[in-house]
Amino acid sequence: YQNTVCKHQYELVTSGVRLAGERDSQPYPCPSCLYLQRLEEAKVAGLLLYGEAKRMDSKNKSYLYHAPCGHSLERRVDQVRGGDWRCQACIDTKLNEEADKAGLRLVGKGGDKAYRTYQFKECGHVKEVTTASVRSGTFHCDICFLNDVDDVLSKRWLKILDRGKKGDSRLFQLLDCGHIQD
Repeated sequence: YQNTVCKHQYELVTSGVRLAGERDSQPYPCPSCLYLQRLEEAKVAGLLLYGEAKRMDSKNKSYLYHAPCGHSLERRVDQVRGGDWRCQACIDTKLNEEADKAGLRLVGKGGDKAYRTYQFKECGHVKEVTTASVRSGTFHCDICFLNDVDDVLSKRWLKILDRGKKGDSRLFQLLDCGHIQD
């Protein structure tokens, strides 16, 4: 076949052309022009397209790209077009380095993309923390923190029973007499 719009020639199965004509009144898409478009989109995104991925879902075909960092990526066209193609290997390396610097070990994903699950190197406890908190050092181990608070309070003959009437107050029991105070 020769495409009447771009004049490229290619082999097609007749039944495929017939089915495409029954589904859509648009001109038959030229595979050569489509591939050139994919090459240009990759170039605009800062990537190098080097092939089609073997995995295909029903709607979107994935392609293989070479990223500026040197890693290979498998992404859909819409991800490349929209700029949503970040290299997961580089992200993981960065997060591991930040965790190590903060005294943590990255052990898994979190509830959403802002969180990851970390293990504290010092105590071994595990907690979900935002990556921004790890980066800025604004996190702590809740278990150790509460243990420290309990130790300090027991030395002062106090025990926390519940939250207080105000947001930052607590309901305490005075251990020597049993009275409860907010």
